[in-house]
Amino acid sequence: MAHSHEEHHHEEEEKLRFFSSPLKHEPASLPRHESKISDEENRKDGPHTTNNEIPWNRDGQLHESPEFHRHEAAQSIELFYDLFFVANLTTFTANHNINTVRTLSSYVGFFCILWFTWYQSTLYDVRFAVDNVVERVFKLVNFGVMMGLAAVGSGFDPDDTANKWKTFRELTLILMVSRLTLVAQYSFTLFWTRKYRQIVLPLLMVIAMSFIASMVYLGLYFAFQEGKDTNAYVAWYIVAVLETVLTTCVSMKWRVISFKGTHIQERLSLLTLIILGEGIILLCKSISYIIKGSWVFTSDTIGSIIAALLIIYGLYQVYFDRVVEHHFGTIRQQIWSFAHFPMHIALVLALEGTRQFVIWRQAIPMVDTVYANVFQWDFTVPQAPEVFESAITTIWDYAVYSFSFVKDADISSTNQTVYDSLATIANLTNTADLACNEDFTVCTDDVYTIDGALFDIFVAITKFEFDLLGIKAPKPKGDKKPTQSDVITSYSAIFDMIFTYFFITAGLTLILIGMLHWIATPPKKLGDYLRGGSNFVIGLGLCLLSTMSLARSPDTYGSVDKYQYGSWVLSTFVFALFANVVLNHVRRPAFMTKTHN
Repeated sequence: MAHSHEEHHHEEEEKLRFFSSPLKHEPASLPRHESKISDEENRKDGPHTTNNEIPWNRDGQLHESPEFHRHEAAQSIELFYDLFFVANLTTFTANHNINTVRTLSSYVGFFCILWFTWYQSTLYDVRFAVDNVVERVFKLVNFGVMMGLAAVGSGFDPDDTANKWKTFRELTLILMVSRLTLVAQYSFTLFWTRKYRQIVLPLLMVIAMSFIASMVYLGLYFAFQEGKDTNAYVAWYIVAVLETVLTTCVSMKWRVISFKGTHIQERLSLLTLIILGEGIILLCKSISYIIKGSWVFTSDTIGSIIAALLIIYGLYQVYFDRVVEHHFGTIRQQIWSFAHFPMHIALVLALEGTRQFVIWRQAIPMVDTVYANVFQWDFTVPQAPEVFESAITTIWDYAVYSFSFVKDADISSTNQTVYDSLATIANLTNTADLACNEDFTVCTDDVYTIDGALFDIFVAITKFEFDLLGIKAPKPKGDKKPTQSDVITSYSAIFDMIFTYFFITAGLTLILIGMLHWIATPPKKLGDYLRGGSNFVIGLGLCLLSTMSLARSPDTYGSVDKYQYGSWVLSTFVFALFANVVLNHVRRPAFMTKTHN
């Protein structure tokens, strides 16, 4: 009978309630509960043990410091929420091509909005969330916020607020809703814990901060107006950072709402794992671009794909080999949690740069092939008309051959450019006297015309193939139509920017991961300093590699160009990660260790 009663009692506890307290024990019922436990302990301890004052002392302490339900691991609904984060990030990355410094800053800005929205919700979940109907409704609102961010992400362009003003208004209202949801959630927690003196003030402060943030977001709604450029969106980032910093400071001051005993470390580690998974999605996206164009996988492309896999796996090892799962100090734990923000930014951009280099390893040989097939004339040597006719036929055949591999793509514009340029060349070679001196400094006018037509063909085919690979040149501002030379220059600028931010973020990722480990487990021995210092030294070296572009000569193709456009860029990061993993696990040889009998 007793067993059946226990099962029935357990089934009642399993039922989903409309409201439920985040506390382990209710204040009113606790003294009787504690008294029973104390009586049992008293009987076990013997007749000389008294417990008349123990329950009341404990109750007094409990009214100062409540005890909340804590989960040892992330709940399924929390993991489900994390999926919205990665889906949002993947969608934004797919629709937001990073091809200028402006689009790079826009990408970072949206990631800030996404990350801080996730982080604020997570801080509540790990400390106070319980499973009931009301909390599930709040979580549904959080899902809606993430979907709203995904919906407005495609139109997120801080440099065009005049035309995208509706998008920015929608975004600021979404942020307002997310903070008002936090106000409601913390208010419910305050209701259940109102009898505990120590928690009332910090909870009121957190509620006030979330409410003020929501009102600031509401006020920004009126700052975005049609036809008016504004930098008011900067307030989103300022408010998000201040809100998070103040929330962290409150939890440091009032330890009763700190992260101690929570699974915040697991949540942030899982988010890191999810971001690494998003890197795998990006890599698969790059491979799909290559397959879409039906191009042959060259040895360089295969090598870059393998290098990208090793980079993702190496980053996984560098972070998770040294992640600390146990509690390591309230203040340090909260600093450690917030420090994941810059690390995650660097990690996301390093993974995006890795994906871009896989694409460029396929694109660069294609450019060389197009150039070799288009520019075939030697104007310094007299050529018979038949040679020009043969060259024109060869170029046309190559263009047709290139287009034949492409499926479901509009080739009409590129095809027309190639046809018109070849027609221009054909008319000139039938009538013109084509000649140049040996150093190509003095030529007839028709030679320059032919050379320009060939350049138009080269750019048209290159742009077409780059578009298929997802490499898109930035659109010029205003009504100015870019020249063919402008297009080539823009592609070169894209590559230089990717090279720069890839090595900077790759180095910062290692440095910040090392910093996270030092915060969690401060070094005590020389070996700890050496192993931890490897992150900083190797990371700094990678950051300095980004300056190679400054040493490149615009007039000559030197060793710097060979490295940048070669196949060793990703391999450099692979070797750096390998060295870091080895140094993090190396131990002093036995003969160097002093032993004492």
